[in-house]
Amino acid sequence: MNSRAEAPKPRASPYLVVVAVAPLVLATLFLQLIGSPANPLSSEEFALLRERLIWQAFVPGEIVYVAVLVVNFCVSIVAIWVARDMLRSPRAAPYKGVAALVTLALVIAFPAMAWMDGITLYQLSYHGIVAAFRGMGAGATFAGTGPGATPLATTMLLSTCVGTAATAAASAAANFQLEQFPPAIGKTGEARAAYVVRIYGRLRRCLYALSLVLVTGTISASLFFHLITGFAVPPKTDEAALLARLSEYASELSILWGCIYTLTLVAAVGLPMLLFQQRVSKNLEELSADAYAAEECKRLTDAGILSGGGEQLKFLATFLAPLAAGPIANFAQATTVFSS
Repeated sequence: MNSRAEAPKPRASPYLVVVAVAPLVLATLFLQLIGSPANPLSSEEFALLRERLIWQAFVPGEIVYVAVLVVNFCVSIVAIWVARDMLRSPRAAPYKGVAALVTLALVIAFPAMAWMDGITLYQLSYHGIVAAFRGMGAGATFAGTGPGATPLATTMLLSTCVGTAATAAASAAANFQLEQFPPAIGKTGEARAAYVVRIYGRLRRCLYALSLVLVTGTISASLFFHLITGFAVPPKTDEAALLARLSEYASELSILWGCIYTLTLVAAVGLPMLLFQQRVSKNLEELSADAYAAEECKRLTDAGILSGGGEQLKFLATFLAPLAAGPIANFAQATTVFSS
């Protein structure tokens, strides 16, 4: 934006892509410090529910879960494609390399931690659900009977791998835009503003694409957690109280992962957007004596880069969408549960 060639470029580093996994790492560490039992109910309580198990009631919840899982998978592929289009430049090679390493590390870590006994996050999110299915006698169908890969683990792993790749790719594309931000574009405010608006448009595409990935990921995770509540019991009985406890357990897990996904969206795309807007504001200050400064400021405001109010509220809603997706999933799951 600045016509002076000596103006410094904003700091951009491919290692900023690693920041995208910081929320997951922090959540894992904090839960590890707190600790928690893996099973939501005792073996005696599971045995009581097993006597009232109605297999047909699982079907609607399973159908909705698979449907949202497919949507999440397809949206993740689209997000990867969008990011790939922004990383075509040879200068983007380091960003693509770091994104690939992040994806590989998490793809290896997810199944490894899921099958370990000492990781609290996965004790709660996976082992607790598997224990519930097996405790209620549904292990052979949903959770398998051995220590190897289970049907539940397989579906989760496929979706997680593609979602992880989409997150890393979107983060790489967003951070690469900082490096694309030039110190001088053209001799007029119109040329400078047009270039800035184009980069900002790419950042917004990264934001919306990754938001869709994480929103559908939150919904599919919530539906997965609520599968253990998908059977009918007589109201106002001990079994109904146990089922309510399982439902509360699933809802709290949904909120946990909604928070993680919201913070992931902020770390992956929100941080590059903030750095970009800071650089734009700084360069506008440097252009205070430029005859085109006022006109350029108006162009950037019209494009939403410098505007407040509605534009900022829209971004806030987008960043909070994964967290808000949990209640939506709870409502969707509630419509599939039979009552007797």
